[in-house]
Amino acid sequence: MTEQTPPTDAAPPHQLPQANASTLIYNEAGEYLLHLRDDIPGIWEPGSWSLLGGGREPEDRSLEETARRELREESGLELPDLTPFTVEEARGSDGGTVPIHIFTGRWAGDPATLHLTEGVMLHWFRPETMPRLRMASSTHDLIRRHAELLHRENLRTVAKATTDSSSPVGHGASGGGSPGGSLRSGGCLCRGIQFTVTGAPDYPHTCSCTHCQRLSGGPMMSWVSFPLSSLTWTGDGGEPAWHYTWPDSRRGFCPDCGSQLCALDDGASSIAITFSAFEDASGLVPVNQSFREDAVTWLPQVPDTHHNSVT
Repeated sequence: MTEQTPPTDAAPPHQLPQANASTLIYNEAGEYLLHLRDDIPGIWEPGSWSLLGGGREPEDRSLEETARRELREESGLELPDLTPFTVEEARGSDGGTVPIHIFTGRWAGDPATLHLTEGVMLHWFRPETMPRLRMASSTHDLIRRHAELLHRENLRTVAKATTDSSSPVGHGASGGGSPGGSLRSGGCLCRGIQFTVTGAPDYPHTCSCTHCQRLSGGPMMSWVSFPLSSLTWTGDGGEPAWHYTWPDSRRGFCPDCGSQLCALDDGASSIAITFSAFEDASGLVPVNQSFREDAVTWLPQVPDTHHNSVT
């Protein structure tokens, strides 16, 4: 148990409500460690791939301690750091709902070296292969959400490295001759939401994730980031309406015509704007494509060229 994890022993152990804890384990290659459960009638998700975890015991002082105990008992695995990620709900044997507290942890080992005491095997899988596995849809969705969050973090890291190097990210993406970039304007289809933005465009790219496909009604969306402080909403409708597609990330759209305009992470200093929202998107050339594994097969993919411009 770490100092950051609050204890759950405010009440006597026998009064603690039922709860489970599981650990989402991933490595630097973007793979996730899954546990193939025994195919025995009467157990939870028999014969399915799932996360390592289990129910809280009376002696567990926190749900992180529950997660760590389950890792030790089931596989002998000890992870230095566990981070709370989310809380899911599952249907208990009595028909009620049981909260499952999900923690995340990094590990780079070989699962074949672990001493597995429950289930059949442990194996690394990439998210794009998981639709072919027998697993709960909630588990698949959980891993997908985490993978997308990691992807966004990686994009921010690349963007920061590019800014620190003072090198342009796109091909002719500066939009003008001034060091800070020229003024750009745009808005929605009905013109109710309008904006201006200045600064150097950062990391123009397309995204083929399922959210972008469903929100746009097309195979992908095109994005470019600008400093949030340089954005001004100028239309009669003020700023757009917002919809959270992730716990810490929202999309901005016009509530009247439905145009998708921007995306903003909580606490971010930059905002991503769709290419199509600009009056003039000339000079914005995508340098990469996110979520290639979700892309349609009948369009060529955007070449990854953004590393070529970073010195």
